Amino acid sequence: MANTNGLFSCSGFLLFLYVQFVRAQKDNLIVELESFEIDRKFDSTFVDWNSLRMARIGRNQFVINGTAISNRDLNNRHSLNLQVYTYDDKNKLRGLLVFNVEQKICEFMEQDEGVYPKLREVSNLPEPGTCPLAKGEYHIKNFEITDDYLPSDAIDGYYNIVAKLKNGSNTVAALEILVKISHQ
Repeated sequence: MANTNGLFSCSGFLLFLYVQFVRAQKDNLIVELESFEIDRKFDSTFVDWNSLRMARIGRNQFVINGTAISNRDLNNRHSLNLQVYTYDDKNKLRGLLVFNVEQKICEFMEQDEGVYPKLREVSNLPEPGTCPLAKGEYHIKNFEITDDYLPSDAIDGYYNIVAKLKNGSNTVAALEILVKISHQ
């Protein structure tokens, strides 16, 4: 049976970021992907990230490709949490929390109008309203993330983006992205 949890979690996180961190003036904004890492301190009890990767395909354009395996059915006891921190690249330290949002998985799948519909177009994730998200393997092919949703007044610097899958209040899977934002 296909596992959609892991893919949904990562994709949901990236899509959540895509929708929430919105509307940039593309003419002078530069977004650089510094790292995309799966937090390996969590076992694969809930999610096996398998081959999920992010790559840059153009100026301020990134795609997500790969497969993730959800080893459990996910329902509204589970949530996606997206946090954005400032980041001190020189000292490799996370700074202030500048954005924090959390939404139950089934609510996200049913209510999101920005990220989830676009993710579904390039994946085998289920129709909105499908709950629980069944355990299984989920594939994403060329899910594009652009700078469309970054605020035009984003402050130059490094940002540490943390996406978490939670079971109640406990984090059970996570990934981290480090980006650098600058203006020409």
